[in-house]
Amino acid sequence: MPNLQHLLLDNCSFTGSIPPSLSNISKLETLDLTYNSLEGMIPVEIGNLGSLKTLKLRGNKLSGTIPASIFNVLTLEKVDFTYNSLSGNLPASMCRNLPSLKYFSVYSNQLYGQIPSTIDECSQHQILQLEFNQFNGPVPKQIGNLSRLVYLYLGVLDLGLNGPIPSFIYNISTLQWLDLAGNNLTGEIPSEIGNLLNQEILDLQTNYLTYTPATIFNISTLKNLSLRENHITGSLPSTMGQQLPSLEQIFLGSNNLIGSIQDSISNASSLTILTLVSNKLTGRIPNSLGELKSLDSLNLAGNEFTSLSSEMSFLTSLTNCRRLRIVWMNSNSLSGYLPDSIEIGNITNLSFLYMDNNEFTGSVPFTIEGLKNLQVLSLMGNKLSGPIPDGICHLPNLGELTLSKNKLYGPLPACLGKVTSLRYLNLDSNELNSSISPTIGGLKDLLKFNLFSNFLSGPLPQEIGNLKAVISMDLSMNELSGSIPSTIGGLSNLINLSLAQNRLQGHIPDSVSKMLSLERLDLSHNNFTGLIPKSMEALQYLHYLNLSFNKLTGEIPNEGPFAHFNYQSFISNNALCGPCQLQVPPCPPHHHHISKQKAFLCASPISLVVVSTIVALIISFFLIKHRRKNKVFNLQIEGAFKSFDTECEILRSLRHRNLAKVISSYSNIDFRALVLDRQLNLSQRLSIMIDVAFAIEYLYHGYATPVVHCDLKPSNVLLNDAMVSHVKYGSEGLVSTKCDVYSFGIMLMETFTRKRPTDDLFTAGLSLRGWIYDTYPHSLSHVLDATLLNPYEDKTVECVSLIMKLALDCSSELPGERINMKDALATPRKTRKQFFSHL
Repeated sequence: MPNLQHLLLDNCSFTGSIPPSLSNISKLETLDLTYNSLEGMIPVEIGNLGSLKTLKLRGNKLSGTIPASIFNVLTLEKVDFTYNSLSGNLPASMCRNLPSLKYFSVYSNQLYGQIPSTIDECSQHQILQLEFNQFNGPVPKQIGNLSRLVYLYLGVLDLGLNGPIPSFIYNISTLQWLDLAGNNLTGEIPSEIGNLLNQEILDLQTNYLTYTPATIFNISTLKNLSLRENHITGSLPSTMGQQLPSLEQIFLGSNNLIGSIQDSISNASSLTILTLVSNKLTGRIPNSLGELKSLDSLNLAGNEFTSLSSEMSFLTSLTNCRRLRIVWMNSNSLSGYLPDSIEIGNITNLSFLYMDNNEFTGSVPFTIEGLKNLQVLSLMGNKLSGPIPDGICHLPNLGELTLSKNKLYGPLPACLGKVTSLRYLNLDSNELNSSISPTIGGLKDLLKFNLFSNFLSGPLPQEIGNLKAVISMDLSMNELSGSIPSTIGGLSNLINLSLAQNRLQGHIPDSVSKMLSLERLDLSHNNFTGLIPKSMEALQYLHYLNLSFNKLTGEIPNEGPFAHFNYQSFISNNALCGPCQLQVPPCPPHHHHISKQKAFLCASPISLVVVSTIVALIISFFLIKHRRKNKVFNLQIEGAFKSFDTECEILRSLRHRNLAKVISSYSNIDFRALVLDRQLNLSQRLSIMIDVAFAIEYLYHGYATPVVHCDLKPSNVLLNDAMVSHVKYGSEGLVSTKCDVYSFGIMLMETFTRKRPTDDLFTAGLSLRGWIYDTYPHSLSHVLDATLLNPYEDKTVECVSLIMKLALDCSSELPGERINMKDALATPRKTRKQFFSHL
């Protein structure tokens, strides 16, 4: 086809390499092969296409260097190599033979070296995208000579920008979009930024900027302002809305802004997104927000906003925002009643409403039923009372209902079973006092079912076996009675089941053995009788079992998971008998004096994920009252050995929330010890991950020859007695460091979700990363390790949200999209400083 001018083969499924014979189409002006699965190198022969104007190879698997011949095609206007795995340098003279080049993008590859200083010879340049590569060295000041440049992307590079924004950028009067994210910029935002009069997008997120001058709000054409994740202080200008009439999106989250939102914000009439999350803003939320008719997303979470009246007038004003879809007001100090008088039907597009962890009182508004598009309603952690309104049952798209940790009372609405769209139902820690209706069986797609810590009574309905999709069910700490229905065996996807602290009785049904995904089962503190079904030996994934404080009899099974359970799982079932390994062994004679305290951590590698505990050997001291003082008991004193034996027996059956769990005991000729259970909290896990990142960053940048770990995983992390982690490393070579970055991202996910990539949950194409990706950022609380969710630490999810964002950035499928290890280290360090500055 010698006369062919335009060859468009984008978004197909082509594989293999690009055939060099394409260069025979001598009149070709456009070659578009974007979003295929092409591999190999870009053919050198492409440079023979003397009429080529547009070359688009975005979104393939191309590797190797960019052929120098391409930079000799005088007619080229647009070059797009985004989302590949290209490496090598950009030629120093790349622009000398490209007088017509307007668009050049190598976004997300593996290019390195310096940005050519001759870049200004592409004098027609309008769009320059160099983000997510490994370019280093200074930003060439010649970029300031590109008088027609509209879009400049220099984010997440290693450009040595450990200082202020380069001043030459302010010479580009045509610039509309500036992205310098993730380049460790420091100091203040200079007033010269106000010279960018044609600016549409200003993105300086994830740096260390500390101050925003008023001149930045003089850019009257500015449409998008992103300064999130910095250290910016001060207050929002009172005239911000008047100075930025064209502003459509504001991202100022995760800074140190103080003061209040002024009424003048209403003058930014084009505003669609307003994000001020995680600052220190105070005062009332202005009613003038209701005048923002185009508002789509409002995020004011994690501040110190308060309410000055008993009626939430600003909520009433928001009903004028007909396009509003997402509202975050969680984790503030908002109080007062949620008014029933809201004309809530006006905001028919509202899909996500997060108002948890405030101080709202009154009842859940009955007018909530007007929000027909509502997908998430979260009012957790307030002081709401009264019944759950039946109007919630009229929300056909509701996927998550979270009303936990309030003072709601009355019946559990039977009509909830009709809300078939529900995936997450969290009504725990209230005062609900009815039975569980059989209609609950209508929730066939429900994933999480939490009703613990209420006053629910009556039997479990047979229909509970219809919840085929459920993976977590916690009905503990209620007053449920009767037996467990045999239909519960139909819950084949269930991972966690807790029915503890109820009044359940009868036998444990044999059908429990059919719940093959079960990992945790807690039936403690009930009145179960009879045998433990031997068929439960088939539960191969069960790693936590608590049947204590019941009336079970007979022999304990000893195969399958039961081979790993100790006496803890069966405390206070006096008629149970089992294999000897379940008994606490008697303490042997001891003939050596211990005069000082000792503490030990386990010496072998531990999994931070599945075990998620530190097993500590703590010396058991025998204290006696003597002259009103506690003294260490001399083990040579008569009766010391008997005292320790007695203590071992007693501690087997002690269980209280304020007492450490005793896993086992240890004894040799030198000392006696108790093995205690200790959970890793959020700050400890974060510190361990920072230590790991430091170690890997050193392997890459602190040694003459970069060392690639190749086997980064939780079991290769050792903890010493000061809780400092040490990485055991693997091998060195030419393997890409991007592999370790990927592994680090997955390990972050493992550490904070307590799930392994090989977990049985991840089947049918679902992976650990996909699981996180699907819940980020709105539903992270549903995937976190439950032991991290502390009602007294409101910012837990917010903290982990930043960590999961890092994990996703590290584990991108395309290596070129993954961040480098220096940036991977910076994020958790900033997170620890933000949330745990006291440590």
